[in-house]
Amino acid sequence: MRDPVSRLNRRTLLLCAAAPLVAEESSPPLPGEPSIERNLSPTSVDRFRIDLEQGAYFRIAIIRTTGDLRVKILGPNPDSNREVFVPQDVDAAEPLDIDATVAGTYRIDISPIEASRVKYRLRNARHLTPAARAESDRQEVLLRQSTVQWIRANARPIENIQSDSGFDDLRPLGRIIGKARVVAAGEATHGTRDFTECKVRLFKYLVTEKGFTALVVESTMSAAFEIDRYILTGEGQPETAVASGYWYMRTQEFTSLLRWMRGYNANPKNTRKLRYYGTDAELPFASSKLVEYLKRALPPDIVATPPASIQDAQRLVSILQEHRSDLIARTSSREWAIASYLSHHVLNQLTHDSIPDTDFWRQRFARDSRMADNTLRLLDQEGPAGKVMVWAHNGHVAAQAFFMGWHLRKKLGKDTVLLGFAFNAGSFLAKDIPVRGAVPPRRFTVGQAPPETFDALCASAGLRDAVVDLRHLPHSGPAVQWFAEPHTFRLIGSAAPKALETNSRINNHKHWIQRLYDAVIFFNQTQALRPLEPQK
Repeated sequence: MRDPVSRLNRRTLLLCAAAPLVAEESSPPLPGEPSIERNLSPTSVDRFRIDLEQGAYFRIAIIRTTGDLRVKILGPNPDSNREVFVPQDVDAAEPLDIDATVAGTYRIDISPIEASRVKYRLRNARHLTPAARAESDRQEVLLRQSTVQWIRANARPIENIQSDSGFDDLRPLGRIIGKARVVAAGEATHGTRDFTECKVRLFKYLVTEKGFTALVVESTMSAAFEIDRYILTGEGQPETAVASGYWYMRTQEFTSLLRWMRGYNANPKNTRKLRYYGTDAELPFASSKLVEYLKRALPPDIVATPPASIQDAQRLVSILQEHRSDLIARTSSREWAIASYLSHHVLNQLTHDSIPDTDFWRQRFARDSRMADNTLRLLDQEGPAGKVMVWAHNGHVAAQAFFMGWHLRKKLGKDTVLLGFAFNAGSFLAKDIPVRGAVPPRRFTVGQAPPETFDALCASAGLRDAVVDLRHLPHSGPAVQWFAEPHTFRLIGSAAPKALETNSRINNHKHWIQRLYDAVIFFNQTQALRPLEPQK
């Protein structure tokens, strides 16, 4: 029997032979044939190989698939290996790029994410020799210069992120948001003061001028319950309410928002009160709250015990649905809605916990799916007039396949607006990698963004604090050509490597920015969050 890899390799070489080998291409990004159609069994892997010279560039594209695909791009330099995930309902060709920084054999492995048969079509898109790539890079510089001019002319400045004197400078962003019911605002780091202060001011604008009713934060459920109680009743202090939350909640900037929310709710003129929710599960806390409700409200012949398995959680979800009328009569519709939310929260978390620790991406996607599901249930709980602002990291709010923003966009369409945040240079808080126990975050300071990044592009346009609207790119010209390609931008989580302070190319993420966000809010210079003083 012949080796299937060798058979596929010959097909790949046919693709390469037919690829354009010049930099000046007048054809569309994805010209017609040659292309191939492949069928994958649940456990099979298609392996394509190509030999590339150092400096060459190669792109193929998946243009149709009947199932979700996992694509591994492997090469001589392990540091450049990566995974790409292509969803079944991909609405545009999904390009797979290889930048040959090292000469040698490169491989593209394609397999189903789930155990199911998948049919997909693969099309050759572009193949540049090192000389053609060098010319293409020179053209990229010209495109970039024109794109800087477009951003300079079209970005809208934010005058003062700390101002409470009015919202005139936020109205261009308000026009982007329109009548959306969900605004998901990201952050390039969890520890940047400017991002948080800007989101605080944006939330005030959304509440006072667009009727938003709730804040949904990437935060623990126990902290969310305490915070919600504080802003509704005024009992306790915000510093105490955030004690069980993530470290970036235990800051002066975040607690100032909670005081504002409490002041809004305390005003009798505001008859609809603001609510606060968390998207992240804490299984013991959520389970205990759920069982506590069920024991109080269920008929005595129905036993509710803390769920220990997915089947147990499914049973509790069913109990809540089957006895909905009785439970609402014994408690209230809102209490039932919260219990139903908790039951799905527990089910999603147990499903997440069943994924092996070795499968990082499936765990990550399960978490984002859970965050999106929680957000949608909370939006439903807010009622037809409800509108929510979501706070999470850029990586979560992005419309990248299988991430939270992608799920929200699929479900709500234009009723969701996704905002990314970017910066050129400055300080932020983060924990050191590797993270060791309860060690607090420290201040990181980074210099100017690398010149090839989107962040540096905005800085070159002379922006200070500004909104870049990605929904209204020109229909033709250099700017739209530049945004049609993937570019790098900073993406730093709650922890960062120490080398980041001396190597600005660490933690840069490459993607099609205009696919991920409706707009990006850019800051040229940033400061770190200010932690709360330790409680005595």
